[in-house]
Amino acid sequence: MKDRARRIYSVLIATALLVLAGTAVALASISTETKKADLPADDQTHTATAKCAHGEVTGGGTKLSDDFNDYVQGSYPAGDDGWTAAAFRYSTSVTTEQFTASARCVTNEKVSTKKGTKALGETEARTAVAHCANGTHVAGGGGKLSAEDADYFSGSYPKGNDAWAAVGHGGGDITATSRCIKGGVTIKRKAVALDNDAANHKVTAHCPNGMKSTGGGARLSDPYNDFVQGVYPTGPDAWTAVGYGAGKITAFVVCV
Repeated sequence: MKDRARRIYSVLIATALLVLAGTAVALASISTETKKADLPADDQTHTATAKCAHGEVTGGGTKLSDDFNDYVQGSYPAGDDGWTAAAFRYSTSVTTEQFTASARCVTNEKVSTKKGTKALGETEARTAVAHCANGTHVAGGGGKLSAEDADYFSGSYPKGNDAWAAVGHGGGDITATSRCIKGGVTIKRKAVALDNDAANHKVTAHCPNGMKSTGGGARLSDPYNDFVQGVYPTGPDAWTAVGYGAGKITAFVVCV
């Protein structure tokens, strides 16, 4: 009995160590890839796509070098292994700036995609929602305008733990895309007032200790009048949102 009990105890310890090791491997397998591009002052939307070197994309973001004068016009998956950033700069700004697409990539998880499309309104912001399949949870997501030069992107964010929302206004459509995994997720958020003070404001949401981000987003309290001027990963465990206007902006981060 003693020998058997000792052996069972040893097996339980070994199993626990394997589980812990597996968790560590899973966390270590999340990485970020980036792609920087020029943003000319030409009244047009430009795109850049970051590609995963290995694995599949779960989330991503758009970061502007001039996040006061320029605007995010979309942030969305490009297939299963890339992330596209869309950005706009007015011709009155004269000089060329830059913007960066970021992709969060996982190598040990099967990621599925769901989409939802909504017709936009000229006088109101509207929201498209993409729901994950039963038994899966949202790891990240994004939003894409059908008319990136003419319409307005007003953010995208997790809606609960099994859907992604994308917001915009104009004459075309907006498509929300959710990237979903079978494992559980934890979602954190943090908000800041935009203050209507002729300045943009940044806010960063952080994962709990020991967790890493797979995706993140930004939500405006007044998506018709205010603007998103950045939404991107900040290190391995946080997500930053940048906004301008009179309401507030909330940063979201999805953690595993």
